[in-house]
Amino acid sequence: MLPEQAQGAKPLILGTALWGWGVERAQAFALMDRFASLGGRIVDTASNYPINKCPQDYGRALAWIAEWQAANADAGLSVLVKVGGVKNDGSPETDLSPGTIQRLVDQLQGQLIGALGALSIHWDNRGDTAADHEGIAQTVEVMSRLHAQGLSIGLSGIRHPHLYRQAAPALADQWWIQVKENMRTRQARLAYETHFPHARYLAYGINMGGFKLERASGQSSLALRGIHIEETLGDWLAQVIHQEANLAARPRNHQRPGPADGLPEPAPVWRHYRPPKRRAAGGFHGVLQTRAGRVGCADRGRTRAPGPAAGRCRAMTSFHRYLVAGVINTVVGYAVFLFALRIVGVAPGVANVACYAVALGVAFLLNKHYVFATKSSALTELWRFLLSFALAFLLNQLTLAAGIDWLRIPAEISQIAAMAVYTVAFYLLNKWFVFARKGMG
Repeated sequence: MLPEQAQGAKPLILGTALWGWGVERAQAFALMDRFASLGGRIVDTASNYPINKCPQDYGRALAWIAEWQAANADAGLSVLVKVGGVKNDGSPETDLSPGTIQRLVDQLQGQLIGALGALSIHWDNRGDTAADHEGIAQTVEVMSRLHAQGLSIGLSGIRHPHLYRQAAPALADQWWIQVKENMRTRQARLAYETHFPHARYLAYGINMGGFKLERASGQSSLALRGIHIEETLGDWLAQVIHQEANLAARPRNHQRPGPADGLPEPAPVWRHYRPPKRRAAGGFHGVLQTRAGRVGCADRGRTRAPGPAAGRCRAMTSFHRYLVAGVINTVVGYAVFLFALRIVGVAPGVANVACYAVALGVAFLLNKHYVFATKSSALTELWRFLLSFALAFLLNQLTLAAGIDWLRIPAEISQIAAMAVYTVAFYLLNKWFVFARKGMG
């Protein structure tokens, strides 16, 4: 059985999908050593990992886990093994017959020397015919027997979850269900929760693996699992940058086109955002939010000539765009920091370097084309950007070191404060030095 967790606790599970496909044996063993030393106990794998289209690599990840387990039998490891795939080329071809499942369990129990904690059904696209329904019932029956014998059971990549519920309603709360889930999508979880509201859910892809640069094909795992993300990451960024660039290029007194002109409304960017109102000299001065996400100034409905208040309004706009760009970099950067610190096991300072190295290139492009929308020389702005980054990063490192060494605050918490210092300092340097327009200051 997989180890029970304390109430409300969410275990960190070590994934092995890339072992043998970018992660070499020595690196895999180092990850296992570090994971176990930090108290990690659950490792997730599949009988056909890595799925790299090289038949000779079939099952290599599982073999490495078994080898490590043989040398560390007292580590308390519990392995969740997904079975069903008969190839490692990404095809949906599976064998989930009762005889095959029982044979695999017997093999795994010997191979893992007592560390087999759970068996999970992996990639089941059956359900369109009566024969499929019968096959699923037989699969669930053998899984029920395994559960009765003390083995945890799971589901991953099931096209018709309701058929598993119908085959064994008594098992509804016993499944460990893996779902792709992050800030971009939770459709996979919703597809299962209707039928298994009280099952245990394991989220993967939380490091934004759900973002893709190209659209998924009709036979991809996303499409087959009912996850529909119409926009790619590139589409989304291009739409936001193009929209803001068009708005910035219009004269200040330009009337935005709309349905009255026979043109569609621009797609909203921050439809629900409402900035706070504030007082300014000369009357009540508010900030208005249009449906296209453009912020403009108004004074009791009257048109006001550009002045200091208008400058404040423009600054407010750029800062909010900066925050949007910052969210993207922060999510990616902090995920890299935690991975390097917790899994790879490097020092906090080294993890911090990796964090910013990953996000730096994206940050420059977003700041130039989206946040400040400048048309100056990219080379000139680039060296200023790198210099400003170095100054802001120095402040970040000093804050991180002060939190860890002087205040004795854990690295994970100190990094949050350090990133806040970095964010404010880098914005001011970008606004007034890197991407400053003529006449500003």
